[in-house]
Amino acid sequence: MKISRFLDRRLALAMLASVTLTAPALAALPDFGPMRPFQIAFIRRGPTWTPQRTPQTDSLQVGHMKNIGRMADAGKLIAAGPFLDDGPLRGIYLFTADSAEAHRFASEDPAVKAGRLVLDLHPILTRADIGAEYAARKKKNPAYQDSMVNLTFGLLIANDKEPDPKTHAALMEKHLWHLKEAMDHGPLRLAGPLLSTGRIRGILIFSGDTTEARKFGAADPMVSGGWVQLELHPWMTADGVIPRK
Repeated sequence: MKISRFLDRRLALAMLASVTLTAPALAALPDFGPMRPFQIAFIRRGPTWTPQRTPQTDSLQVGHMKNIGRMADAGKLIAAGPFLDDGPLRGIYLFTADSAEAHRFASEDPAVKAGRLVLDLHPILTRADIGAEYAARKKKNPAYQDSMVNLTFGLLIANDKEPDPKTHAALMEKHLWHLKEAMDHGPLRLAGPLLSTGRIRGILIFSGDTTEARKFGAADPMVSGGWVQLELHPWMTADGVIPRK
């Protein structure tokens, strides 16, 4: 086993399970391939948000989109997209930058400055090849016009109760193998734990609508056992950003 891969798997398990396992136990876990840390920003309605469309909100939206382009052109933003269910959670950014730099770039958004949007920033560990297909396409043809794809974005949110460490470790092992099966043969395209404390423990991104994602959740031991809930949102992003199988 390569050292870097061992560290990735150990870190992912430690953050998700909050338990200590030995190297032999880790060797029995699934291999998700190369992973790396990013910064994810959850974009939420801010204190000045209103549903009405006005010249001011239109202007803020134009500035919002220009800032997204600026962050992408600077090589800091590798994934972004809105949620399509018109709830308080509006979308996400995924940054290559560290937390301070990511916050600085995102804070330049006119909609954030105006309080229409607020950002909740967290470190996350997930697939290293996010954005690779899109970047290669843009490099080959800088004039390429983005095409958008509809996916399902899932949040794993902790419930109030927590299993004891031994039960948690057993459930987490089953959960990770369930993730691996869904990535190899099902609709799951990406998964990763948040490397911070809080109720959101990880993210999942599925192909298609919520139907298959709900089936995944019903069969997941952490979800079906009541330890976490799977919150699903229809999501749109540029084709090639989220890795395929």
